[in-house]
Amino acid sequence: MALGDALGFHVEGKDSERVAELVALTNSCPAAVFPFRKLAAFELVDWITGEHYESGQISDDTQMALLVARAYATGQGVEGLAGSLAEGFQRGTFAGYGHTTRKAAQNFLDGKPLGECGLPSGSNGAAMRVAPLAVLIEDEIALVRATEEQARITHTHPDSVEAAVAQAVAVRAVLDSRGVALDAQALADRVAGCAPDIGRELRAMFRMGEDEARAHVLAIDRTDTPHQSGHGLSSYGPPCVAWAIYAFAQTSESPWQTISKAISIGGDTDTVAAMAGALAGVYKGREALPHWTEQWLHDRGKKPDWDFENEQRKIRHHRAPFCDAGGPERG
Repeated sequence: MALGDALGFHVEGKDSERVAELVALTNSCPAAVFPFRKLAAFELVDWITGEHYESGQISDDTQMALLVARAYATGQGVEGLAGSLAEGFQRGTFAGYGHTTRKAAQNFLDGKPLGECGLPSGSNGAAMRVAPLAVLIEDEIALVRATEEQARITHTHPDSVEAAVAQAVAVRAVLDSRGVALDAQALADRVAGCAPDIGRELRAMFRMGEDEARAHVLAIDRTDTPHQSGHGLSSYGPPCVAWAIYAFAQTSESPWQTISKAISIGGDTDTVAAMAGALAGVYKGREALPHWTEQWLHDRGKKPDWDFENEQRKIRHHRAPFCDAGGPERG
């Protein structure tokens, strides 16, 4: 997930020519020998704050997913997540953040009840961070409930909630099928069972050629969501999730190609590539990452705080409450 996020962050909202340059670079050689230092040529500037970053910077996609992982793995649940998001905005932690999540966090800081903090935005902010829940929660009913709950603390629009559910269910489905050949139509059917509109789009896209699927997902996009630049997908949740799943399904044996195809759509490239990367990650495992990944990725010059073994111990310790169909316990 973080690798897709950081690569896509270089061309978020950039023109199609710049996106094509990055895709051509990623396709020019295998990931293991990729000249990642050449990415420094792609200026990395926060589209909201104007802050400049060094190549390899993770964005709010990964930063917030880590908060989800810790909040639920340690039993704090949605209240813990809301508090962590609010604290992160107070500290200026997040890179490339969305307006909706920031406003919802401010509502929380202003003392509004948690159920009244979210905004009616259809953007992808709830979907981009949800992947860890699909690792934590095996039962699909419980997963959907927890996903909807974590979505609504920032994004209350049904389209945003459905996008988060579709991404969570897709990650869980891929994790469940790890070790066997991917069945794209079965994946679409699994998504359709919980997110029918996005599942319907996926079924249609999987019957199309790539050019037709690309045109289709751009046609169902909405251009009134924040940061639409006229180049690629906006931050509207459903088409972003649909393209992320499609990109993964077309390239499931190569996480590197998954990320490249996700980025190729343009627009909100860090989020789309992060979501596609999450699918590739649970399917192929950490061992499929290029050897230079951890050296390159950073958060404002520091190694991101992801102690995988420690988080996995927490997940195993807290797994029982999350497998109850009644949903995760709140801390």
